[in-house]
Amino acid sequence: MAVFARPWVVTLLAAIYAICAASAQQQAASGVSSQLTRIRSGVVIADGALCDNKVSAYFVSDNVQLTSTNVLFYGDVTEEQCAAMCSDNKDIKGRTILCASFNYDHVSFSCRIFREKSKPDGIASVRASPGERFFEKFCLPSSAPLDCGESHFYRADQAVLVGYAKNATIVKTLEECVAVCLNEAFPCKSAMFFYEEGECITNTESAESMPEVFAKEEVDKVVYFENACLNPNAYKNPKNEKHASGGRQTVQKQPQQQQQRQEIKKSIAPEAPKATAAPN
Repeated sequence: MAVFARPWVVTLLAAIYAICAASAQQQAASGVSSQLTRIRSGVVIADGALCDNKVSAYFVSDNVQLTSTNVLFYGDVTEEQCAAMCSDNKDIKGRTILCASFNYDHVSFSCRIFREKSKPDGIASVRASPGERFFEKFCLPSSAPLDCGESHFYRADQAVLVGYAKNATIVKTLEECVAVCLNEAFPCKSAMFFYEEGECITNTESAESMPEVFAKEEVDKVVYFENACLNPNAYKNPKNEKHASGGRQTVQKQPQQQQQRQEIKKSIAPEAPKATAAPN
């Protein structure tokens, strides 16, 4: 004899199944995409666009442009006005926007604001663009000095500092590498994030203090940045930034590129790298 479930039972079971499936899908997806984006009110937002209960700062790259069609354009504005719009997530008329990064053109005095971030923490690419500066917002850890907010961390892709590495730590994102540098026991002047391996190498010197060992990297995928929190006030006013005229210049220190990373790590203690999580 056939047994038929009542309609309300079928409906209830279907609803329970749908809820469980959605929850499982969300948990599975979070491990992949949480470091890149968040979802708020149905809108995909790059991490760093909104710094809940934290202050923000910027990675700054000279002569670089983000390649994205999802852009808000503002003409006849200053770099300071452009940065204020991004920091506050409000345009010059007070309307709400979402800003994860922006480009400022010093020739046309124009500002382009994006929801996306560049790789490795984002999904967008960058290209060379003389005269432009690219700013990428990120959230500082709660341990950062309060006056470090809105500071500009000079960034250079595919560049390394050779000979002054102190520690190596495994992290997931460039933002976590910043947190590691800020929380080092020594004055961390700069760091390098080898993002394919997740290795964050912190340095006792920087390209500003030791320009002769600031080198190009053509093998490993890496981002170099300088710690603006060591002297926050010097990195907030664009007129004071020494890299505003074109950035640090790299030199080709190592003719054998495959050996460059090993050369970088020679000064690290034998027990490194440390597989520890970055502090919040």
